[in-house]
Amino acid sequence: MPPRDVLDDSLRRALVRVEAARPRFARALRHLALCSADLDDVIQVSITELALQWGEALARLSIGKLYRRVLRTAYHRAQDVLRSDQRRSQREAWFGSIPPEAPLDPERTFFIENERAAYVKACARLPPSLLEPVRLSLMSELTCTEIAAALGLPEGTVKTRIRRARALCRADELLVSEIRHPHRRRVWR
Repeated sequence: MPPRDVLDDSLRRALVRVEAARPRFARALRHLALCSADLDDVIQVSITELALQWGEALARLSIGKLYRRVLRTAYHRAQDVLRSDQRRSQREAWFGSIPPEAPLDPERTFFIENERAAYVKACARLPPSLLEPVRLSLMSELTCTEIAAALGLPEGTVKTRIRRARALCRADELLVSEIRHPHRRRVWR
């Protein structure tokens, strides 16, 4: 077995390369539709697991295999997060209400308030025809069917307008991936 300082040096070099690939991991996992905070947590947990399991066998792996290992671990952790969200939603449906949760810590409250402010700014720059469906979706938390009834529009038109609004905001490089789809009930995080 190589000396511990050689393993520490190889771990340090591997972690620098893996951390540099963090945006690549986020792009690879974006299809899972996690919020950015959960996605970042999932990637961090998988990198931490790699560091905790570091040994001679991992030190011999190529960087490509290390990337695959981190990505596979991140994918499994993301699946865990999605299952947890699904179970929480099922509990809410079964009990007819939201179960009490621990109060938000100040840091999380700060991030939630900043995200909501970013959504309001993004919505303010939208044309009026796209603004109203998004406003009803975000502020009133209505579904597409309810928005269509309120505006007197077909449901498909409402979905299209919301999709176009998201595309416009994405073109402005805003954090629109967090704007929930109104035809799927999602809770603010």
